[in-house]
Amino acid sequence: MASVRGILKRLSGSEAPTDAPRADAALTLSIEPKTPANNTAHEGAKSLAEGHSRDGFHQVYQGVERSFFFLCGHPRSGTHWMQSLLNLHPRINIQGEYHFEMLYGGLWQFEKHDWHLGHYDPMREIARRNMQRLVRECMLTTVNLRPHADVIGDMTPREVFQMLPGAPTIHLIRDGRDVCVSWTFHQLRIDNELITREPWKRDMLALLDLLKADPSHFEKHPEQLLTSEPWVRHVARVWATRARRDEFAKGRYQRGELDGKVLEVRYEAVHADPEAQRRRMYEFLGVNPDEAAPIDANPLAKPGFDGKGQGPTSFYRSGKRGDWENYFTPDARRWFAEEAGEMLVTLGYESSGSEWDSKAAKSGGGHA
Repeated sequence: MASVRGILKRLSGSEAPTDAPRADAALTLSIEPKTPANNTAHEGAKSLAEGHSRDGFHQVYQGVERSFFFLCGHPRSGTHWMQSLLNLHPRINIQGEYHFEMLYGGLWQFEKHDWHLGHYDPMREIARRNMQRLVRECMLTTVNLRPHADVIGDMTPREVFQMLPGAPTIHLIRDGRDVCVSWTFHQLRIDNELITREPWKRDMLALLDLLKADPSHFEKHPEQLLTSEPWVRHVARVWATRARRDEFAKGRYQRGELDGKVLEVRYEAVHADPEAQRRRMYEFLGVNPDEAAPIDANPLAKPGFDGKGQGPTSFYRSGKRGDWENYFTPDARRWFAEEAGEMLVTLGYESSGSEWDSKAAKSGGGHA
């Protein structure tokens, strides 16, 4: 079998006949034409051919230059609500979850080992370029739902990382304790295989039986929802781990190590002032906030979904700020604090030295 170095040497053209096509020529042909970055969408559309992009996050489609953005956050952090708010603007079209991170996982496997040809250019660059093209073209499949919208989004509950170079990302953050309550209701509602895993299987199936027998059971007995220590600790660890990774990724954007920009939006802030927060998001995406429809135009854009289908077994369960206090017992508070208290403090949801400060507790400075 030929060595990777030998294959690369031939692909570079150094061992190929002078009239043979070179692999790096294919790379040159695959790079889309560029136009000045300060062109407007319409000017860009005039200067670019259909289907071409002037950078990683623009593409001409149906005669209009479209741009792309991403909305992400931990599951049950309000991403569906933000999608409804954003879609009130006529220039924005964001329809659901693509989960492109699954495709990028394959790309990373393709290029990560130095004994893979995909680890080296031009193969690596070609793979990355075509992955970006795949992402753009998948997102463009929703254009006919809102043909006049030129800002196309993906709403996927996931971690912050770069999908398309330069593309803006809206990162939604929510108090992990409220996420824990909402995530628990959600998993019970959909009867997901997650609740049948060890070591919390027995506890969660017992809760599921209670919910099936009476959908309002946990409204009557909120103290029973978070009685499984393994489950609460699991959710707390997942939330905290993802929050740490998100903060690290945003730091890379801020330092210029990743190409693009990130807007942090707090779930609680949108509840407190949805008009101001959606204005921030519109401006971040480069559209005029004054052109958006009123929040009343869509009940699912209102805080708490305006009472529409918000029961305990509904996908659109009403989200509230601080609702966790109705469900967290002293034991649940301790379990969550031990696993995720540090991130609650880091994100400003609790103060240093409080009962939630796991660092303080370990050093003997926390409250009992």
